[in-house]
Amino acid sequence: MENNSFQKRSRQGAFISLFGFVIVLLVFVFAASRLQNLNHLIEERTVTVDSLDLAVLHQDSAIAWQKDEVAENQVLIRKLVFEINKLKDPIIRPQTKAVAIPGVKDPDGKQIYDFTIWVTASQYALNTIKQVDYQFGHKSFNLKTRISSDGSNGFLVSYRGWGCLSGMVLSVLYKDGTTDELYFDMCEGLGW
Repeated sequence: MENNSFQKRSRQGAFISLFGFVIVLLVFVFAASRLQNLNHLIEERTVTVDSLDLAVLHQDSAIAWQKDEVAENQVLIRKLVFEINKLKDPIIRPQTKAVAIPGVKDPDGKQIYDFTIWVTASQYALNTIKQVDYQFGHKSFNLKTRISSDGSNGFLVSYRGWGCLSGMVLSVLYKDGTTDELYFDMCEGLGW
């Protein structure tokens, strides 16, 4: 009977071992299947992360490009503001020119010149002027005031004579009714 009992127990042990082996085998198969699913999921996520990294890289380069473009536009804006402010420059500057008339002298032997006087300013400032009155305060002038309403030539006036004036007054009448007086040394302007 001992032999029988031993065989019975051996069969039970073999059955338990076989059952244990099947369970371990099923656990390995389940784990392998689960591991394969996890590996597949990791590969999908890796592809997604790589594509996101690529998208972020493209976004970063696009942002850098846009920052460069913004910086360039800011420089252009500063230049335009500078140019606009130059155009709006309200400063009016009297100018003069003297051209000698060859072979023409006055009775005292002084060289005779054609003198021109005008004003320069930004086009914006010139467009605000209605007229400029030039006052020639020297006794040798018969016509002491000359007026120009022609802005296309800088409100130019001219005279023929032998000398310049060191103390001229220009009255600038603006379209809005206001006036300014400018004092001008023609001789200094000519470099005489």
